[in-house]
Amino acid sequence: MVVIAIIAVLAAMLLPALSKARAKARDVACRSNLKQIGTFLSLYTHDYNDWYPVRPDPTNRPNVCWTRMIAELYLNNQFSSADALLAGQKVTLFSCPGGVVNKTYAVRSRGYAMNGYAAKEYGVGIYETLLDHVNPLDRPFKKNHQMLLVADYWDETSHMETWAFGTKNNGEYLSTSHGARIAKRHGSWAYNYLEKSGAVQQTSCNLAVADDLGRDPIWYFVHNGYYINRVKYAF
Repeated sequence: MVVIAIIAVLAAMLLPALSKARAKARDVACRSNLKQIGTFLSLYTHDYNDWYPVRPDPTNRPNVCWTRMIAELYLNNQFSSADALLAGQKVTLFSCPGGVVNKTYAVRSRGYAMNGYAAKEYGVGIYETLLDHVNPLDRPFKKNHQMLLVADYWDETSHMETWAFGTKNNGEYLSTSHGARIAKRHGSWAYNYLEKSGAVQQTSCNLAVADDLGRDPIWYFVHNGYYINRVKYAF
């Protein structure tokens, strides 16, 4: 009985440490995913005259999302429909290791979403025209390299991941009104995100102001190089 009691005590002491280690491992794997996604987006901008998805072909492929474009171009997933992917082609790059997979979409689960301002999916009133100048990488906007490109994402109701290779209306793109769709699954209400520069950052979603490290994401730019870094969070 004494031995069993000692084992129980040791297990109780070790379990929190093991849990933290697993969470850290998932966090590291998530950052690795975002880093790889950043590489593919960089390749895409080189191939499409510095534009991010969906901008190059809004007429012929108006409902095609960024995950589908990357998969088709760089991940050897040449498919004509989502059904073809479900038939046997599986991509895990878009699924966050810390996310909760919806079994209905397990084969093509998606735990990330792209900044719709960078992809020109969302306008911001009178500044919509100026957003055309934000997309190219070589524009001299203040802190342009720190603009958010991709962030942790979940379904705002179930907090599960949703599916990749959908359409632009499938939550593939985020705006500053989509705070509830940003997945707060790393640490204490924290999420990971990819910058234009290719750097992967982490920040807490409940910051009232930019933190000391200056990692409050930049969503879009307006006149004179000023930027908007506030998003409407739902708690």
